[in-house]
Amino acid sequence: MKRFWVFTFFMLFCSLSFSQEFGINFIKTIKIGSDSVNFFEILGSVLAFSQKDTLVLVSLKDNKELVRLKVRSEKAKDADNISITNFHFLDPERIFVVNNEPYALIYNITKKTVSPLPYNKENVVNTKSYVFTEKIESIEDIIISPSGNFLIEKVHIMNYLLGGFLLLDEWYEYNVITYPKMERLYTISTKKDYSEFDFLMSGKDQYLFIINPIMASNKKSYALIIKDLRSGKDLKYFYEKDRIIAYNLSKNDKYFVFSLDGKEEVVLIDLSNLKEIASFPAIGNPVISPLENLIAIEENSEINIFTINDKRLILNVRGSHPVFSFDEKFLVYSLGEHFLAPTKEIVIRSLMKEQRRNISLDNEYFLEKMEWTYDNRYLILLVMGGDGYKILVYEIK
Repeated sequence: MKRFWVFTFFMLFCSLSFSQEFGINFIKTIKIGSDSVNFFEILGSVLAFSQKDTLVLVSLKDNKELVRLKVRSEKAKDADNISITNFHFLDPERIFVVNNEPYALIYNITKKTVSPLPYNKENVVNTKSYVFTEKIESIEDIIISPSGNFLIEKVHIMNYLLGGFLLLDEWYEYNVITYPKMERLYTISTKKDYSEFDFLMSGKDQYLFIINPIMASNKKSYALIIKDLRSGKDLKYFYEKDRIIAYNLSKNDKYFVFSLDGKEEVVLIDLSNLKEIASFPAIGNPVISPLENLIAIEENSEINIFTINDKRLILNVRGSHPVFSFDEKFLVYSLGEHFLAPTKEIVIRSLMKEQRRNISLDNEYFLEKMEWTYDNRYLILLVMGGDGYKILVYEIK
């Protein structure tokens, strides 16, 4: 009889725990305006965002502002058109920031120190005059690798007839440089290498993904070329004559996934051996879960969730902008008509139980970004409406 009551109590406890619903608590709205970059980052419990030329760091634990840092070179003086274009946490102590001069710095959160990179309004443009021509080289952007070991300079090169009356030729060069030594390793040119392409650096600074390149020499095109980031050596080519329309790199650099234009196929590459290990019968925007066990594919306002190991479909819902929580227990998504449509409703759905909760926004907004904190306690939304961009912070309990 005693065993019976113990078992009954245990089953009742499990039933109550399993049926317990999660709660959503709205914390705050942060208005960042219409002239700020539509982006934010989270590391631990620190939220980073920009307001025009100012980097702001806020603690989500106590809602206290930690840092408010102006990002502009001395040469910029009081110019009104300076604004931050990108920022990126390198580790728990350092954050990289770049503006549109471009001027870049690394801020140490613990030491409260600023380390400027050698760029400002005066040295980003280099003019060379020859007998009949003039060559102008201007650095348009500075990109840092996820771990902070490499920089890529995007340089616009223009050849003019002397006097600048006639543009003879122009192209871009991407200089891969070590940091902090600032040693140039190699250059990728749109004139000599790829006439057009996008690129992405892997999180551990191992690979450089060249996306949709067209070879400058023979006009051959590929969906993807994977290069060694340090040496610039081509490691593998994927899908000649095809084109990637969406892609995603997993959190721990285990997988790279992409969908191809005109093909009902989402391709998964294992980055440990650069081999294609799976394909999923869908086309759309793929997202790999943080623990790298699941993949969400958004297609025609529907989200399909597959297991990566056995490619099993485990969930199909109407919605867009899927984002997994870090423990893979929750999926959050928008109920907008399609990916580019405004929305007034956000859904948080449990992947462990038959539970879901909706967040009703006060108006229709274009959803720019959603992200969970690492402890799955907070959900952050970046939306755009008539009054510009704003960040919405929710606590999940």
